[in-house]
Parts: sequence; structure tokens; C-alpha cells
Amino acid sequence: TEDEIQERLEQRLERQSVLHRKSNPLKLWMVIPQAVLEDLPGPPEVQREQLQHFVELAKLPHVDIQVLAKGTGVHRASHGPFTIMTFPIPGDSGLVYVETLIKGLFFEEADEIMRYKRIMDHLRARAKSQEQSTRLMKQLWKELQ
Repeated sequence: TEDEIQERLEQRLERQSVLHRKSNPLKLWMVIPQAVLEDLPGPPEVQREQLQHFVELAKLPHVDIQVLAKGTGVHRASHGPFTIMTFPIPGDSGLVYVETLIKGLFFEEADEIMRYKRIMDHLRARAKSQEQSTRLMKQLWKELQ
């Protein structure tokens, strides 16, 4: 319904606002496969808006976006997306959220979280630098004109 669409939009905008707040903005580090950026959903104008959004986010000092280039082969995160969340609470090792085809799963054990942190470190090391990634996103944006 229209009400549900509006509610989801408001929720999404609220989640995005934490990146732009003046005091203690959310720190975000993303590694995105290049194939995902080359096959964004929607018509070209929507794809361009999505790429532009990533480029604008990458300008923020507390946001790092890296692109995992095509041809890097299979990696330990090939099973799907995951999110590592850390909190400013002493002794709290954080939380990992993993998306599966059926549902999302949360991992809270320190050893499980450490495994995902190592995977993220591995991905960041294999991905393009932030500068190279931004150039690639701008190039893909131009190709959609």
C-alpha cells in the first residue's frame, strides 16, 4: 500500500541520516564487488543516481568505499553480504549480521566476529583503493549517459 511504501521510505531516510549527523556520525567501510556496480537495478537514470550516491558518500571523511575488481577470483565472502557492527562499549566485541537467501542471521560470539573481521581485512586488501574506487564509479556513471 501507499502507507507501507511511505513508511519504508521514511525508515530508509532515517537510517541514512546517521551518516550525516554532525555529532558522532556513523563510520562506514564498504567493499562492493565491481559486478554489482555494473549491474545495478533499474533504468539507467536510477543506476546513475545510485552511483552518484556512492560517490557522494565516499567524499565523507568517515566513509570508505572500496570496489573489489572483477577477476579477483573467489574469496571467503563469496557466500553473500555481511555487516560487522561495533559499538563504543568497553569489552563489547560487536555483532555480525549475515544475509542468506532465507533470512538474516546474527552472530555475537567473539570468535565468530573475529572470523568476519579477518574476512573484511582480506577483502579490503584485495579491493581497489578508495581513490581508484571513486574513479571507477565515476567512469561507470559516465558510461550510463
